[in-house]
Amino acid sequence: MRSWVTWLGVALVLLGGGCRDTPSKEAPPPGKTGQVRDAIIHGASGRQDVFQVADNTLRERAMRSSVALVHANALDARDPEDIQFLARSMWDVHQLCDPPYRATRDLAPAFCSGTLIDDALVLTAGHCVPTAEACAQTRLVFTFYWVDYYALAPRTHEDVFQCQDVVVRARGQVAGRDLDYAILRLDRPATPRFASAPLRAGARPMAAREPVAVIGTSGGTALTLDASGTVLSARAEVRDYFVVDADMAVGSAGAGVYELRGYGLAGVLARGELDHVLAPGRDCWTERVCTGPVGCRGQDVTYVRPALEAYCQAESNPRLCPPPEAAPSPEAQDFTATGTGSARHDTFNYTVRFTAGDRVLLGTCGVPLASAHGDTSLRLMSPSGTELAFNDDACDSRGSQVEFFATETGDYEVRAGCHGEESCGGTVAWSKSSAHGSRDYSASDTDSASRNTVNWTLRLFAGQQLVLGTCGVPGARDWGGAVLRLDGPSGSEVSSSYTCSSSGSGGKLTYTVPAEGGGEYRVRAGCFGSASCGGTAAWRIQ
Repeated sequence: MRSWVTWLGVALVLLGGGCRDTPSKEAPPPGKTGQVRDAIIHGASGRQDVFQVADNTLRERAMRSSVALVHANALDARDPEDIQFLARSMWDVHQLCDPPYRATRDLAPAFCSGTLIDDALVLTAGHCVPTAEACAQTRLVFTFYWVDYYALAPRTHEDVFQCQDVVVRARGQVAGRDLDYAILRLDRPATPRFASAPLRAGARPMAAREPVAVIGTSGGTALTLDASGTVLSARAEVRDYFVVDADMAVGSAGAGVYELRGYGLAGVLARGELDHVLAPGRDCWTERVCTGPVGCRGQDVTYVRPALEAYCQAESNPRLCPPPEAAPSPEAQDFTATGTGSARHDTFNYTVRFTAGDRVLLGTCGVPLASAHGDTSLRLMSPSGTELAFNDDACDSRGSQVEFFATETGDYEVRAGCHGEESCGGTVAWSKSSAHGSRDYSASDTDSASRNTVNWTLRLFAGQQLVLGTCGVPGARDWGGAVLRLDGPSGSEVSSSYTCSSSGSGGKLTYTVPAEGGGEYRVRAGCFGSASCGGTAAWRIQ
């Protein structure tokens, strides 16, 4: 890809003026859709102007959260109630051969894109604003989009902001990761006139072939949106950037890339391959079209998480930087005891903090790291001092084991002792899991989750109800048609999913654990028939 900044930046600096963006009253020619032709197209173009976007959430992200980065001298601000662009057309800037209809009239003032992530913070690519001097000459413009085929949204001084400083920035190798991001501070808050985009939760990698949407100033022109892209590579081991097959071009670096399930901002468009190629025998450029089974390499998108982590090291912000969680209780404790009257007195006592909804397995046997020397006894006390559980005989009658479901958050006391008045010792260990969780996965050729499945285990207690799905559960996502199966502690199947989404592509199951059915359950995630699929299987346990 030719440098996304260099082409437009040099053109505008040398220009020192240009055409004003008075909207054309000319109707689009017959058969035209109003879409700008892409510089690089993956198959059929998926880009749309903002007014064409049917998805209300994505349209709102474009109208209220997305910005164009332009140089200060690319704006005519003499009338604060009617801010105009001073720039050349997309056709002129990029020296296109046989320009399409829109390229001859659409001005291309933007050198990069960005996304509002807090009141006065914008996330963009690091190479877009490399220095403090570049920041001072950068203006961030909202409402740069077409409202119909004939008119751009009007802009006033309330829609234009100045880059005040670069809060954090990275470009290149940082601790073994290839990063390209910057968080810019505006000269004043942009909210509530505009809205910050929610960030994708967690640090898990994107899933291969997961659908995404990109919103940016492709070609340097007004904001467009491509919701037809997918993840080609997640780089799950490194999690510095992922690769998508989005239809974006020079001038769209810094564009926001959203996951389509939940609409969280997942990354910032950083770089890609060659957009235009010289036409044979001509002194002009033409768009590059990716076709065939191999296609093109794709566009690199820096994950949001590294930028957020760097920001939270530099500043304190309760909305972007939640307070760190308290240090977890150790997962095991050694003890020795004698003459405890089955853990009624002279016991080895310690506290463990559990959260309401935690499912806990605790013992001197049957838990990783646990051990028993002699005949152990265990008692568990609630935060208020009430005895919740007692066990003296487990794992061949020498160890002890307790299962319980925490109904309140607090410090629980474990009392470790020995059977009767004997002496004993060992290690008390525990494992816990939340009543809510999720697992990303992708699979293919599973014969409706009968082979080649992605598997994991969940510990369930008697009487609990499990709701598991790639649809119909908060946090669930599905592409391609998931099938889920649940095997009980004996290894036999106890439940399978049914379709719960309106499109028929997701799977969901509900299972209630019988009175004697507590233990380790195995989830098998696959796809309908021999197809490929994936997404996020989410669950809740009640």
